[in-house]
Amino acid sequence: MDKRIVLSNGGELIPDRMERPFVFVENHEPVVLSLAVKKANDSYVVLIPLRH
Repeated sequence: MDKRIVLSNGGELIPDRMERPFVFVENHEPVVLSLAVKKANDSYVVLIPLRH
């Protein structure tokens, strides 16, 4: 799997690891994909809006 996340400013995030995906649902529709990300010594959560 290609581990690239395109950022809103046109840049890219290439993490070492992505795990624990979670989909937030509102009114029975998926709204946001959440991923735990590890890059070097940093770890954080990335929120990706889902569009229809």
